[in-house]
Amino acid sequence: MTQSSGVHRVTEALADATGRSDDEVRLALTVAVAVVGLRVSLRVVEFLGNVGVNAFKNVATR
Repeated sequence: MTQSSGVHRVTEALADATGRSDDEVRLALTVAVAVVGLRVSLRVVEFLGNVGVNAFKNVATR
């Protein structure tokens, strides 16, 4: 007999609590993770861009 994974148990519990199907909960979680990942990636790129600009300012003022 196979045991269900931790993720399956969590999505099943969320689905029961919200009245949605497991697939709908998994889709919502996937979309949420993708959006958060995109936002974090954009912030990292912006941070690295600002670090680069500041580095060039320090070199130019010497």
